[in-house]
Amino acid sequence: MVLFFCGISAIAQIDGVERDYFSDAIAKNYAIAAARYAEKAHFYTRDIHQDYQRNRTYLVKSRHNADTARFYVKKALLMANQAIEHADTNKKALGLLYTTKNYLNEANANLMAIYKTTRYDDTHYYGEQAMYANGYAVVDAYHASLLLGDNLLDTNKRDLIVEDLLDIPLPENATRLEADEATFTGLINLYEERIVVLEQEAAALEKDMGSNTASDAADLMKEQVARLEEEKALLEEKLLQANEQLKTISELLSQVLLKDVDMDKVKPSRETQFETNKRGAVNDNNSIPFAEELPGGLIYRVQIGYYPASKKVKFPGLHPVSKVKVSRGYIRYFTGYFKTYAEATKAKTYIRQNIVKDAFVVSYFERKKISSSEAMRIEHALQIGTGE
Repeated sequence: MVLFFCGISAIAQIDGVERDYFSDAIAKNYAIAAARYAEKAHFYTRDIHQDYQRNRTYLVKSRHNADTARFYVKKALLMANQAIEHADTNKKALGLLYTTKNYLNEANANLMAIYKTTRYDDTHYYGEQAMYANGYAVVDAYHASLLLGDNLLDTNKRDLIVEDLLDIPLPENATRLEADEATFTGLINLYEERIVVLEQEAAALEKDMGSNTASDAADLMKEQVARLEEEKALLEEKLLQANEQLKTISELLSQVLLKDVDMDKVKPSRETQFETNKRGAVNDNNSIPFAEELPGGLIYRVQIGYYPASKKVKFPGLHPVSKVKVSRGYIRYFTGYFKTYAEATKAKTYIRQNIVKDAFVVSYFERKKISSSEAMRIEHALQIGTGE
C-alpha cells in the first residue's frame, strides 16, 4: 500500500503522524513522519533498556515492547523510503535518509534478536542497541526534514517572518510551525539523553583506568575517553544550536496560537505558582535550587536560561526558580508552574520585557517534555473533559 501526503488521506485522518505538516513539501512530510515513528520505537526500546530485571517477567515484557517497537520501525522505514523517492536531487538530505534506514534496519535486527534469546543480559543488550539505533534514526530523519521543502527558518526572511506568518490562515500556519517545533523538541531530548550516557561511559572508563596498571590497556582507555569527550562536545554544540532554533520557533508559534486571545484578560489559575517581585528572591548561582520532580499531568514552565555551568546568573524577584543540570558543562534555568499555555506565555512576555530577552515556554505532560502544540491539544481535551 502506498501512502501519499496529497491532501488528507483516510489513513492520515486516523494517524496523527502521517499527515500534511507542510503544503507542497511531500518529501519533508515523509521525513518528519519517519522521525516520529522512529521516536515512538525509541520509546519502547528505552523501556527494554531501563526496566532491566533478572526474571521472566522482564523477558515477557521486553518481547511485547520489541513487538510494538518493530511495528513503528517498519512504519518509519516505509516513510523513509517515500521521503527518498520524493527527495529529488538533495544529496545531503538523501544521505541522511539512507543513514536513517541503516539505523532502522540495525534497530530491527537487534529487536529480532530479543525473540531468540532467553538470557536476561542479552535481552538488555539488544534492547540498548536498538534504543541507540532508533535514537540516531530520529536525529537523522529530523535533520533530513530540515533540508527538504519549505523551511520557516529561512535566515534571509527572519526579520519579516512574524508579519508574514500572521497573514497566513491559522490552521496551515500552526501546522507548519508545529512540525519545526516538534523537530527541535525531539532533537533536544535525544541530545540530552545521549550526553548523559556519554558522561557515564567516560566516568566508568576513567575509573577503570585508575585500577588498570597495564600501559596498553590504559592507553586504549584514554583514547576511548577522548573519543567520548569529542562526541559529547559536538553534541553540546548541536544542542546549543537546537535551543536557539527552538526559541525562535516557540516565539512565532505563541503569536500564531494566541493571535485571537486578549492577553489582558488572561488570569492565573488556582494551581499557578509564579511571582515577579518575591522579597529576598536573589536567584543567583548559589541560591537557585535544583528542580524537584515535576508533578504529573500537564505543566508549563518558562525557560529563562541555558548557560555554561560557570556563567554567573541572576534573576531577581522571580519565584519559583530552579535549575536542571543538562551535563557537566551546561545548566538550564526555569521559573513558574502554569496550567495553561496562555498564562505561561503572559509570564514569558513579562520576563522578556524585564529580565531575560529570550525566555520561552516549555511544556511537559506526565513529566515528559513535549512540544507546545501537542500540549495545547492536551489542554483543550482536558478543558472539554472537565467542562471548563
